[in-house]
Amino acid sequence: MQNYQNGIIRFAAILAIAVASALPVSLSAQTLALGGIEQPGGAAGPVTLSLPEAIAMALNSSSALQIANRALQRDASRIQVAKDAGGPRAGASIQATHFDTATVIEFGGQHILVVPQDNVEYGFNASLPIDITGQIKAQTDVARLQALSDRFGRDAVFNSLVFSTQSAYFGLLRAQHQVQVAEASLANAQAQQKIASQQYQAGTGQRLDLLRANTQVANAQQVLLQVNNSFSLARINLNDAVGRPLNAPTTVLDVPGVTKGVSTHGISAGSASSPAAAPAPAYFNAPLSDINSIDISASIKTAVDARPELRQDLTNIQAARKSIKLARADLEPTLTLTAGGEAYNMVSFANPRETVREVGAVINIPLFDSGIAHDRIRDANDTVEIARTTYEAHKTDVAKQVRQAYLSLQNAAQQIDSANIALQQASAARDLAQTRFEGGVGLYLEVTDAQAALTAAETSQVNAVYDYLVARAQFEVVLGTPNLNPVLPADLISEPVALPATPPNLPADAGAHSQTNSRAGQLAAPPAGTAATSAAPVVTSGKTGGVISGLPRSQAGKWTGSVAVELNGTHKYPTN
Repeated sequence: MQNYQNGIIRFAAILAIAVASALPVSLSAQTLALGGIEQPGGAAGPVTLSLPEAIAMALNSSSALQIANRALQRDASRIQVAKDAGGPRAGASIQATHFDTATVIEFGGQHILVVPQDNVEYGFNASLPIDITGQIKAQTDVARLQALSDRFGRDAVFNSLVFSTQSAYFGLLRAQHQVQVAEASLANAQAQQKIASQQYQAGTGQRLDLLRANTQVANAQQVLLQVNNSFSLARINLNDAVGRPLNAPTTVLDVPGVTKGVSTHGISAGSASSPAAAPAPAYFNAPLSDINSIDISASIKTAVDARPELRQDLTNIQAARKSIKLARADLEPTLTLTAGGEAYNMVSFANPRETVREVGAVINIPLFDSGIAHDRIRDANDTVEIARTTYEAHKTDVAKQVRQAYLSLQNAAQQIDSANIALQQASAARDLAQTRFEGGVGLYLEVTDAQAALTAAETSQVNAVYDYLVARAQFEVVLGTPNLNPVLPADLISEPVALPATPPNLPADAGAHSQTNSRAGQLAAPPAGTAATSAAPVVTSGKTGGVISGLPRSQAGKWTGSVAVELNGTHKYPTN
């Protein structure tokens, strides 16, 4: 027994060594050094992303978008299945039977073969359903409308991804600037601490000022730790949005015009700083006049026409109405044409001919079904009313969202002007307080108060700018026309399924949305060098049938490519 136990222990030890030796090889390519947690995508090097690049990466890596595209492929199969239901069907059969003996009868002195001992029968049959009541067409229409509904659902996912990526992108920039503000504040506090220490050692300063300077440095260090943590979290959010490993070093291109003001951290002991010598900062300016000129009623109409959620609701109404027709199937007659034939291996009394051919027609007229069909029709009518009520509720929600997004955008733009003015005043006050203190005519308390006000003003200016950029992105999304990357993944502008006919209750211009001007809700382009989100041009794309139609223009002003799809099923492919 002891030998048996020792053998088991030795075998377990050998197995453990083998597994341990093979483990690093199998996991080294996939496991990141982040607490042993395996990260999707493996290790990734540092990258710097523009906003269009971040959006493109988010679209390519989104599982929700991949699922939506798979649903469209499934819908294409279902449409084909519904079409095939009205096509002809054909089949063949062969039946072989061996009896113990042949069946023979004697009649008038003659032997007549009734059933041969080996009987082989060949058969062929074909049928063609005739859609006399429109049931097959209704089933195909429902499948097409479901495909269109899923397409609009895909567009809603698309818009949501664009906005979430923009929010994460601007969130990282916000955190980055807040780190810069905290670093400048700490540098100012450390420079002031040096001045206070030198003055105290020279006998011209007070110990209270030195203690205040030490406290100011400690507080600035604490704030810097907090904003650095916020920066790390913001980078994780962006990496998650674009499909990179969460701990990957990712940086983003800044928005021109965002500034934290004139920093005063370069103060030298015993020298007065000159505000006039500092470079004038370029402040971010929002196009407030364009925002104020937006027609909110036209914006709501644009959103009602363009929002994929509302288009999906309208399509669902039409699909529910078509389902009423399907619910009547048990009450309506059916007609099927048939053709067939049989062939036998020999002639007998039961089969006096070697081949038999036949054609026919089968009419089925329902008479009584215990009220099942009427119950289904009542259920289908209720579904239509539910879909109609859902559309009206969503329409009200969209109007509310547009108004709220507009007010947020207007308020954010106004906050930028106030933040810029406050930053200018705080920067000048900080320089003046520093000059007075170094000249011996000001109190150190004035410097600390001015520095605290400057840090608050810098933080407010950073928040105001990115609040505006997020509010602008949100306003574009609630209109249904978000700014997109001009170079989109190929599978997002392809046509996996054909579009059905235009539902009767869709808006008249639902199949041909174009770019809107600023008064209709589309923001005008920001002034040069102030509000451009990236070096690459961003084209606002309209929606036609739920497919992206806006593509980049060349420098000569011509379209380099475009795909436009209308709801009536026609396709347009302009190439120039």
